[in-house]
Order: sequence, then C-alpha cells, then structure tokens
Amino acid sequence: MSAHQLDIVRRNSGGEHVVTRAGDAGDVQGTIRAHAHALLATSIIVFEGGSEIGLMRGLDQHFTSTGEISLAACGATLVNGNGDETFSRANALQSLGYRVAILRDSDKLAPAAAEATFLAGGGNVFAWGGGRALEQELFAALPDGPAARLLDLAVETKDRALVEAHIKTISNGAQTLDALETEALIDGFSAVSRVLLGNAAASFGWLKTITAMEIAGRTIVGPAYGESNTSLTGVMDGVLNWVEDGTR
Repeated sequence: MSAHQLDIVRRNSGGEHVVTRAGDAGDVQGTIRAHAHALLATSIIVFEGGSEIGLMRGLDQHFTSTGEISLAACGATLVNGNGDETFSRANALQSLGYRVAILRDSDKLAPAAAEATFLAGGGNVFAWGGGRALEQELFAALPDGPAARLLDLAVETKDRALVEAHIKTISNGAQTLDALETEALIDGFSAVSRVLLGNAAASFGWLKTITAMEIAGRTIVGPAYGESNTSLTGVMDGVLNWVEDGTR
C-alpha cells in the first residue's frame, strides 16, 4: 500500500480524533512497509537494533509470568531502528501522530538534527549511561551469578573457541575464558573483567540476535532485575513507565 492511500486516525491529548494523511507526513513510505504492525499500536518503542528488541521481549515474558501486564496489553509495539536509521524511523512514525520513544546505545553520538526534531515533536529518548552499548551495560550491571550465566549463554550461542579467541584479542592475550570462568566461581567478576567481557561481547556480537537476547532477558536479566545495578534498571524502568503512561 502506498502512503498516499493511507489515512491514520489518532486521538490527541484533548480526546479529539485527528486524521493524518500518511502521504502528507513526509518520507514515511519505507517505515510503513517495514513496520506495518506498528500502525495498530498506541505507543511505539524504536530500538537501535535487534538485540534490544530481544531483551525487551524477554523481560516482557518474565514480567508477565509474574503477573504484570504485558506490553501488548498496554498497546505498545517494538520496532527495529536498524542502527543509523533509528531516528529517521522514529521521526517518520511520530509524524504520523504516534507516541514514540527510542532506546539506544550511548557508545556513539546521536545525529543532532534528527534527535532535535524528535525531541521537539514530543519524543522520548532512553539510553545507557557511560558511553555503553547494551552488552557492556549488562556485564556491568548484572550481579555475579547472572553475569556468569550471560557468559555461559554467549559460549553456548557463539562457540567456545570463538569466545576464547575474542577474549584473548580484547585483552591482548592477558586473559582467557577458563580464567574468567574460574574467577566467576570463586570471587565473582572484577570490575576490570566486567569491562573486558562487555567490550568483547559488544565488539564481536556474542548476543547480537533477537533470539539470544530474548533468552537472556527471560532467563537471566528478568529474574535478576531486582538485584541489578540501577544503571540498567533505571533506564528500563523509564521505558516501561513511559509505556504505562500511554494507557492513561
């Protein structure tokens, strides 16, 4: 369907229904075709990549298993921003009258003009602190046991020999997978080891799929959520509260 054939009806903050002709909203055709499901949502979260979507799906599954209301029941849907297209996709959806938020890494700067447009239109941006990517945030914020299980999942997902080689590369040969696993069992990961693991995971895509991160969210991050550092949970709570606000 062409954008010129589509009219979108939304209710504004005053309770009035507003009709937007999609073809008049700018360059939205590609976003509509790629994410047609988002047009049925009340709130849309645009993620920088598939791993963030997987984490949110996994957390949603964990939280609903404990009696919480699901994201879908709150009228929220998840959209892959495909890296550098994150703000353009978010702006396209926002121009159609949707309530939109972004969850992104902070390891590189956002495009200033696109971010300014998004914020001026009422969008919300959530990002990990400290210049971190998602994998770096997880290894930094999870308690010792769950952080060790995240490493186990990476080994299971990626292959032990590859993970071993990646660790040696990032540490310039100073660290090994066996030594890190022993450290996790005896004392838990040191701050230096957590940084190393986060850097390796981010650089070599240990969990860079929706499926792998969904497992992590459901079986590791979710159960450890209450004991995790607020650098992780503060951002995620911000996103979840934003979704809940859209139901009021």
